[in-house]
Amino acid sequence: MTQRIRQNRDGERDDLEHALKHDELAPEDWDELRIIMEILEPFREWTQRLQKKHANGCISDILPALDELLTHLEQAKVQYGSMTGSHVLTMMNNGWAVLHKFVFPSHDLNHLR
Repeated sequence: MTQRIRQNRDGERDDLEHALKHDELAPEDWDELRIIMEILEPFREWTQRLQKKHANGCISDILPALDELLTHLEQAKVQYGSMTGSHVLTMMNNGWAVLHKFVFPSHDLNHLR
């Protein structure tokens, strides 16, 4: 079996198991993870609501979820938009673009006219 190798902080080659013992998240990383959890919470809530036995997948059930999630991401972009160098802003922009495409599909069809 091949042994996984990486360089440690001192530039020395180290096996992965030993290297992982010294990996840890910085306080900024934990802050970013808390923000990501906060942003994703409404997605979790809507997923659970729409998976209930009485939910039938009708568009009348789904559109309010899409609208609320789109609004949530727009507000989060305002709140956390100043986080430069963070993956959070990219995540929010990508999520917003996908939801916007589903809520306003006619905007994406303009090129077909």
